[in-house]
Amino acid sequence: MAKATKFQFVLKSEADKSKPALLYVMFSLDKRYKISLQESVLPQWWDKETQRAIVIESGQQKQVDTRNAKRVNRFLNYAQPRFEEIFEAHKEWRRVKTAVIAIPYSAQIARIIRGVITEYHKKEVEEIKKQNQTPTQYFEEYIAKLPTHTIRRTGTVMKPQTISNHRIVLNRFKKFLQHYGMINSFQIFNKYFEEKMEAFLLLDCGYTPNTVCATNSIMKVWLKQAEEDGLIKDKSFHSWKSKGYNVKHIYLTDEEIGRLYALDFIDEFKAQNKIDLKSSIEQTRDLFIIGCKTGLRISDLHLLNASQWDLENRTLTVNTQKTQRRVVIPLSDEVVSIYKKYDGKFPSPVYKSAFNRQIQRCAMIAGINDTIYINVTKGGKVEQEATPKWKLVSSHTARRSFATNLYKKSHNSLMVMKFTGHTTEENFLKYICIDDEEMVELAREFF
Repeated sequence: MAKATKFQFVLKSEADKSKPALLYVMFSLDKRYKISLQESVLPQWWDKETQRAIVIESGQQKQVDTRNAKRVNRFLNYAQPRFEEIFEAHKEWRRVKTAVIAIPYSAQIARIIRGVITEYHKKEVEEIKKQNQTPTQYFEEYIAKLPTHTIRRTGTVMKPQTISNHRIVLNRFKKFLQHYGMINSFQIFNKYFEEKMEAFLLLDCGYTPNTVCATNSIMKVWLKQAEEDGLIKDKSFHSWKSKGYNVKHIYLTDEEIGRLYALDFIDEFKAQNKIDLKSSIEQTRDLFIIGCKTGLRISDLHLLNASQWDLENRTLTVNTQKTQRRVVIPLSDEVVSIYKKYDGKFPSPVYKSAFNRQIQRCAMIAGINDTIYINVTKGGKVEQEATPKWKLVSSHTARRSFATNLYKKSHNSLMVMKFTGHTTEENFLKYICIDDEEMVELAREFF
């Protein structure tokens, strides 16, 4: 059997030297093989001695020919060591009788070499496609994969609300590009991008600084993946501000919660307060009271019917949706009463914005209108506004009210954390809405 000779990269002989000629890899084993490399080079730019394309940067060579020569050489530099490995790995096949194997060893080698060539060019096409991809296309594809993305920390899939937040941020980014007429390219993500995007969100859109931080946070996730895929080289995005500012949060006292609970939504009451007789406002109020007395998030209110209710021992056991933690919460008289009102079959909460509008309406009717002074950032300027308390009530106020009221009574953060499901005291204390005057009252017993 013929001994394997060293393979060669050769150019196909063409009569017309002005046209690109195909490149081949040639080698001889039991017979001579000539396999196309799926590349071509102008004969004048091919060096037979080095078996590489000639690259001239001085202008004697057209730019398109220079780029092609560099691309061809990248492929040849990639292919040569792999071809050598293939020959080395299969040289023992010469000692195997051809009758033992279905395909001669030389044909096996040729088939593997063809596979290397095809795989390289397939990846090259994919890489070119990826390099030509715009940020909006890339981000859209990223978001499209989120429903099947598993969060490593929890082992759960991405929640619909999180995916919705990604889509909202993508729309902001598209509006930003349109507003400034910017090119849809990864080149725009340089050291000036954050400042320009922040000005757009604050001044042109009227968003708050925390919305800017939330936008940055999601975009940093996208850009980190784009960086790993080789689409972005600038590191500036790593330093974007993505941690929100502390804002004024409120809670409802037990007395204020009692006023909400006491609202009687008979038809006469609805007519008097200009509420649609078919409105779900009463169910929203009831679910909000449950949140105030259990500390459950609005996402967990969807789980009430699937949770374990023990009226004899007055406990509620819930596997929380956000953290997948099992919490056991004592039941108040109000929650037991609401359970019996619905015979344990609770209504589903309306979507978040409608929930907030309805519970604010309830708070206004209940006279929860103390003046709250808050700092508001508009157009990049911080202004202090006097706001009636009912306007600041939201679905999350229920959870803050539970944590704050129980903490004020017990002064025991670890006990309250058992019910709220917080794992760190640092995060838990962010839920405690106690102003300076209330803190003084809490401290009086120690003086």
